[in-house]
Amino acid sequence: MVRTIRFAAATGIVLCCATMAAAQRTPGDTEIITNYWHHLSRLLEREQAAPVPEPPGDDVRFPPPKQYSFDVVQHLNAAELRRAAIESIKDAKTKLANKPRKVVDRQIETNVLIALQYYPLAATRIGDFQELLAMLEDGTKHPVLRRIILERLVPGLVPPSLLGDYLVSNIPRESDRVSKIVGQIATSPIEDAAIQVLGMEVLYRMRYDEYVAVLNTDANVRARADAQGAPVMPLDMTKEDAPALTKAVEIQFNNITGSFASMAKLYMEHHDPLRDRPAAVKAKARELVRRILDTVPLPDPDAIEQLLAAA
Repeated sequence: MVRTIRFAAATGIVLCCATMAAAQRTPGDTEIITNYWHHLSRLLEREQAAPVPEPPGDDVRFPPPKQYSFDVVQHLNAAELRRAAIESIKDAKTKLANKPRKVVDRQIETNVLIALQYYPLAATRIGDFQELLAMLEDGTKHPVLRRIILERLVPGLVPPSLLGDYLVSNIPRESDRVSKIVGQIATSPIEDAAIQVLGMEVLYRMRYDEYVAVLNTDANVRARADAQGAPVMPLDMTKEDAPALTKAVEIQFNNITGSFASMAKLYMEHHDPLRDRPAAVKAKARELVRRILDTVPLPDPDAIEQLLAAA
């Protein structure tokens, strides 16, 4: 079977995937690979150097973007691409040892995205998704690697990509674990500050998307939205003319409302002097607690307002 897949990565690479049979390619069978990042880099450099035939009739002043065939790397499996991502971090650190951290981190981001852009095409089992979650959960992994995974768990934080689509589409299969990991990142008193700021945002967005989705499973809510020509949002449920919810939806809705109240309290714990959290974490906590107050019909908003006032 022949399949064609095209997508643009952060590096500007456009891929075309032809025949998917792993046996078609030989690099993995004929070469002893000791460093998968170096191996992947060599393959892509070779492919990039190959001349691109000019289709007749095309305006050569505006050539099409270069295309890369996935078949040059299809002998690599998901585990090997994860290893390539890890090895790419060490490679950047070694080559840029005397450069500022920001420069090193930018190169690490570029490298990791190159390695993981192929991941959705190589992943064949839920375990491959779980391994990315394990990398995210592991606080000893490089923050840039963890950020790349974390910021793609919800749409809208970074430009769309095949990796982002892969992560989001697999969350329902591991929703409890994803919620636990992101919750720990968002609330831990010892988490990396930049990762924690991102984690707080991701947790809010994940929960709010779930909130709206649950609300819109109710037939009365959908009917009201159709009638008014605008969606019914959670805060609308405080209005006197709010649509009546079925018992099942009401229970789910109230449970999520309660979870937002708990989230706000946990976020405000970052202001505890004993935690000594960075200013960026405290500022993000205040921002998101204010957003919760502005978007969620909390059972006791005054209590949360008092927490903000006291911080």
